[in-house]
Amino acid sequence: MAIISEEIVINVPVSDVFEFVAETPRLVEVWPSLTAIKDWERDESGLCEFIFEYQVVGFKFKGKNRDIEFVPNKKIVTESGGGMEALLTWDFEEHPRGALVRFTGDYKIEIPLIGKVVSERVAMLNGLEVGALLKNLKTKLENEQ
Repeated sequence: MAIISEEIVINVPVSDVFEFVAETPRLVEVWPSLTAIKDWERDESGLCEFIFEYQVVGFKFKGKNRDIEFVPNKKIVTESGGGMEALLTWDFEEHPRGALVRFTGDYKIEIPLIGKVVSERVAMLNGLEVGALLKNLKTKLENEQ
């Protein structure tokens, strides 16, 4: 497993950041290697399931995600299955300048027939991806204000 965690302060209210992330298909706008969200539906408790498509270092991953925790303006936890299994956690906190957003990905990356070296490379690139994701989210939301 590779655990990647980063945080960023976004100069907008927590509710705005949470609303954007909770509207899962919009993540394609800010997540560099996320290419599609399909069959997305959020139930009355706030939990959702969806199909995702993701591409990194020439490998395409397709799988199904499902939320296992949804606390408005505080937290979203998603289990990811498919070619890349992961537990993805978004934490949201009030900050004097707006919102403190923390993303933690606990990834299990196994690429059959290719091996450990490529799997480790994918894990390293996911670390870069998380940083880009948060910077893109910040830029998008601050520019929309």
